[in-house]
Amino acid sequence: MSWQVIWTPEIRSLARMRLENFSDNILHEIYAEWMASTPDEYGCYQLSGLNLDEYDYIMETKVFPPRDVMIDIVLEKACELSEASNGAWEIYLCPYGCSTHNLKLNLAD
Repeated sequence: MSWQVIWTPEIRSLARMRLENFSDNILHEIYAEWMASTPDEYGCYQLSGLNLDEYDYIMETKVFPPRDVMIDIVLEKACELSEASNGAWEIYLCPYGCSTHNLKLNLAD
């Protein structure tokens, strides 16, 4: 179960900062998931909508846009999705809420 999230300017800024600190490999994984995913007829992302051949192709060819462009694309897609874990402690940055691809909201940060 996921919760809807409202992307305030503060959360968007925090997400950008965290994405900028992700390794290239993690950022590439998130980008490839978005590019290889198709939402269902209701606009929801299900694992069945992930084209693994396309994902593998993107990851193997390593043809990615510049890092700042990838971050912009991931942020835009995540804002459109606007989903978070139950309790809204982690905002999904990828279509499927992978734990390594989430923005953990920790007010102490």
